Amino acid sequence: MPAQGQFNLDNAELEPGEPLRLALLVQNLGTGTESYALTPTGMAAAWTTIRPAYITLFGGSNESVDIDVRAPRLATTTAGPLTLGVRIVPQGTPDEVVEAETTVHVAEIVDRRLTVLQPAIRARRRARFEVMIENLGNTQASCRMSLIEPTGRLTGKFDPPSVGVPSGGSTLTRLTVTTRRMHWDRQSHSIPFIAEAEQSSGGNAVSGSAVSGGATLVQASMVPDRLGARLIGAAVGVAALTAAWFGVVRPEIRRSAERAVNALPPVTAPVGPIGTGSTVPTGSAPVVDPSLVGEPFSSSLPSGAAATQVSKQSYTVPSGKHLSVKQFVIQNPAGDQGTASLAIGTNPFEYNLAALDGIDANQGFLDPLVLKAGDTITFSVTCAAVGRAGADTCSASATIIGRLVDN
Repeated sequence: MPAQGQFNLDNAELEPGEPLRLALLVQNLGTGTESYALTPTGMAAAWTTIRPAYITLFGGSNESVDIDVRAPRLATTTAGPLTLGVRIVPQGTPDEVVEAETTVHVAEIVDRRLTVLQPAIRARRRARFEVMIENLGNTQASCRMSLIEPTGRLTGKFDPPSVGVPSGGSTLTRLTVTTRRMHWDRQSHSIPFIAEAEQSSGGNAVSGSAVSGGATLVQASMVPDRLGARLIGAAVGVAALTAAWFGVVRPEIRRSAERAVNALPPVTAPVGPIGTGSTVPTGSAPVVDPSLVGEPFSSSLPSGAAATQVSKQSYTVPSGKHLSVKQFVIQNPAGDQGTASLAIGTNPFEYNLAALDGIDANQGFLDPLVLKAGDTITFSVTCAAVGRAGADTCSASATIIGRLVDN
């Protein structure tokens, strides 16, 4: 063995987005001078830089080399132990390769977002909100949903009450809120509340893991506005129609019928059996509301662009289906700078990320945009500057909501 290498640590903790420096001691076991090329291997090789990557040692001497490891802070950076190796190749005898290995443990990234897609809904007793949970971390998120309303004026029910969100994914849950009392005052009043998702482990909540989003139920009065004026107007209208019917319309109908009967020639009754009439088809096909056809659809297209880079995420409508897009939401929670472009089929939408700092772009359609099989939805982000300290990429995302229907 012409050389050997040994790391200074057998196990090391690696925080995604943070640098980790290790030392590798390379020793020339021979008696002559030899040069060595050092290259990283293993599952962490893409994150590894060796300085210097080429060294020359006299016989029996050794040198310490810096091994810098920096894992990206992304949902695709899997948490857990990984093997990091360095291949030591002597230039004089390249077949006598030596490899040194150590283990790095990639830490978990806990980064979740909760958004109530309808900031406010007006209703008298009951309203349904849609809540989106995004998992930007690198481990599965198991969240238990709860409603926070300190005044006790609302009760809430989540469907489902607990959700599992894979790393880099998102999911929707529906929240139905109901007022405990009816509201009889003329003016509406607002009831703010908070929807919360808390990480659960073994049925117990994990402290400090909760994320939340606020919304408002605007409770309308049980008494319609201007009820007295409406009742008086209705009574006057009914009285006018009744007077017109009995005073004008009904007598005229009777006189017209009598004139028509008097003008008819005499009719002789036919002799023989009376034939039966034709059967009148009854019933008709039920009318189906097009907005309720198909299954609910929601897809999140996250950005992964580094600074000065461009990322594209796309979704293609599967064969045998068509997609009815009713709404989309573009978010920039970290305050990144750049531009975001969303193309729904041939319909383009473009936004300045700086204008979306803390404000979601929520676009709904009275007439849904319909995409046929093979059509695509593309979300492009040109990342000018990353807003979150320590992050490597822009975190803007687009969520598409609609219904997926069989052709």
